[in-house]
Amino acid sequence: MWKYKPCFWILMIIICCLVICLIICLVKTIIRIWCSRHYVPQFNSPEQVAEFNNELYPSGFAYDPQTDIFYSLKDAWQRQYGYRRAFDELAARFNMIIDCEPIKFWYSGRYWMIELWKGQYGLSTGGEVGIYVSDDGRNYRCVEDEEEITMGFVLMKGDRVLAQRYERHWWLTAFVLGEYSKTKDLSMIVELNLTNVEMCMAVTNELRRLGYNGENFTMYRNSIRIKFDRPYNPQPKSRKSLAAWINNKMNKHNCKVYCRYTKKYMFTLDKIQYIRIRIPHLYNACLKVLKIWKKIND
Repeated sequence: MWKYKPCFWILMIIICCLVICLIICLVKTIIRIWCSRHYVPQFNSPEQVAEFNNELYPSGFAYDPQTDIFYSLKDAWQRQYGYRRAFDELAARFNMIIDCEPIKFWYSGRYWMIELWKGQYGLSTGGEVGIYVSDDGRNYRCVEDEEEITMGFVLMKGDRVLAQRYERHWWLTAFVLGEYSKTKDLSMIVELNLTNVEMCMAVTNELRRLGYNGENFTMYRNSIRIKFDRPYNPQPKSRKSLAAWINNKMNKHNCKVYCRYTKKYMFTLDKIQYIRIRIPHLYNACLKVLKIWKKIND
């Protein structure tokens, strides 16, 4: 009997450790529930918005309480990295199930690219438009301030408008937290006010080469309007992977949980603060997509 005694005590120690861990988790859960029940909403007050945006600033994004969207800043740190094809290829692995439409063209002695994105970014539905330039056609960098263009887009889900942006920018974005969407249900009306007619013609020729026609894009002087409801470019292979399917199911589940737990609050920042107290891991998922490019670049 004695030869089994050490194993018995090892087993007892393991069981005790597990019980202690369970008790600690239970106590933490009880504390979180108690604190969340006593949370006092601030109704997107100026102080609350300023504090949240100050915390969010290092990620390169901000929250606009007027339109209830998250958007990228002009001085975002992402600007130093430019564009890499790896961003689109790895997106699905980081819970971003999105359509990608790179529009590449030759203008003024250099390679240019305007890319459109739309889809599900973790717990958010969103859209993006970025403009980049390259000397070799492979390594694209973000345009300089003087090369930025005025652009805008309306992101729609069926007939419902989710977000609108219009600004002179290099990377125009909008993300709606807690909204789950399939890429096929989303469309973007994109407007590009280009530098001149020559640049406009270069973009127009590439759009026609990709398969766009008079039904989904129009041109007037140096402006182009594009209806982006489906991509004409081949999509990243990772979109069809098992991991992408699992991540998308996780996105849908997390959006449901977010909406269920925050339905008693009207304002987004109150919802976020409640989730931060009540379900910390879901709070991290809420902001994950805003910080994800750092991981890809690293």
